[in-house]
Amino acid sequence: MKRRNFVQGLALGAGVGTLGAMGAYSYSPARTAFLPDIKRGTADIGLCKSVKITNISETSWFDNSIFMQDVTASGGLLVDQYTYNWAPFGNGKGPGKGTYEDGMKNIGPYLPKNLEKAWEITRELSEHADNAGAPASLKSKLWTARKRSTCLTAAGTTCGWINASSAKASTKCSPTVR
Repeated sequence: MKRRNFVQGLALGAGVGTLGAMGAYSYSPARTAFLPDIKRGTADIGLCKSVKITNISETSWFDNSIFMQDVTASGGLLVDQYTYNWAPFGNGKGPGKGTYEDGMKNIGPYLPKNLEKAWEITRELSEHADNAGAPASLKSKLWTARKRSTCLTAAGTTCGWINASSAKASTKCSPTVR
């Protein structure tokens, strides 16, 4: 047997063995020592007759290279969105030095009545604010009681982009309340 084949077999065996051990562990009684069972309940929310979803935007970032520069400068993928100092929670302290609280101190007084002023402030204080798009969709549900409810779900932050993209959906950008 060649050394190369031996090392390949050893690596493959170690990988398969590791996956097998993880699978066996996840079905063993030892799992509950670290991952206790969670009691889950249900809630009656009524009956939904129909759901209509209107896609408004699928754009997360306009330039992925700028996005990755921000991620790297802030400490990597495990850093939350507030620490990155992205819009709308930027505080002007630079990448990796943001907090939700600091960001809201700057724009909180303008929400929800003056989104344009809040966006003007956050553009100045956030890292690459104009690179952020805003994936969004409009969900409309018709319940059996003939009651209709509509919800705009926007995971992004750029109100101007959402407003331009949502002209067909007849909706406006609204702030997310944490």
